[in-house]
Amino acid sequence: MSGEDRTVVPGRRRSLRNADITPAVERFVSSIVGRVATLERAEGEAPRRTLIKGDASLRNTRTSADGEIAFVDWEDVRAANGAVDLAWLLVSSVDPEQWEGVIEAYAPKGDDFVAALPGAGAQGVLSLSDCEEGSEEAFAWVRRLEAVQQFLQ
Repeated sequence: MSGEDRTVVPGRRRSLRNADITPAVERFVSSIVGRVATLERAEGEAPRRTLIKGDASLRNTRTSADGEIAFVDWEDVRAANGAVDLAWLLVSSVDPEQWEGVIEAYAPKGDDFVAALPGAGAQGVLSLSDCEEGSEEAFAWVRRLEAVQQFLQ
């Protein structure tokens, strides 16, 4: 397979097939190559740190019969800016057409969300690389990663 067929995801054995990515996702991947460790380190050094879940996706929530919402899977808890959880929630679980409303509801301070978004997007690229090529799940990741790129422009 030639280098033209795939986009390599640094640190992964698998790569993204061009059928799974769009030019916007390709631009985002190019923008974070060589920067992932720096982005992760910046999370821990960000202003307004708090305790975050670290994996605040809808897959990690449960709702009781009484309507109580609980997060499960707490292995990624750490000190970082709360916008990191918001960024991952959007990238992992929310349709891009709903992002604006979610961001307004949580009202992150200043540029905190913009600073957290590339790291969440990097994790999203890794999640996409684990999807079956051409699957609905891959398509959903691509849509959300396109939204990351558009938001960061």
